[in-house]
Amino acid sequence: MPIDQLAALAVFVSLMLGTVALLGKAWVWGWRTVQKIVRLVDDLNGEPPGPGEKDGKPGVLEQLAELVQASSQLAELQAAVEVLPAMRQHLAALDARLATVEGQLKPNGGGSIKDQVTRIEQATGAADRAA
Repeated sequence: MPIDQLAALAVFVSLMLGTVALLGKAWVWGWRTVQKIVRLVDDLNGEPPGPGEKDGKPGVLEQLAELVQASSQLAELQAAVEVLPAMRQHLAALDARLATVEGQLKPNGGGSIKDQVTRIEQATGAADRAA
């Protein structure tokens, strides 16, 4: 075989190997791209539960609906929390009033309602008649 034919054959084989390598790289890139698209579609649509699994993977719209519901619940909770300081003040005022009433129902040396009822009872003799 003459040298010209050997050189042409070498160029042809080199071009073929380069083309095969280029097509292989393009195929790998295309396959990876297809896999990414399939994962994206699976994420958008969700996945049903597999064998032995209780729950599948919810789709994007289902997850978004859950987030909207959670945010509305969070807003309700925030509104309830904003009322707490006023409720604390009201409870403190009620505690003070209750302490005043309880103080009037115990003897304290003459100034409470209990002391006054005891004096009236002793003055009228009602304690002796009740026994």
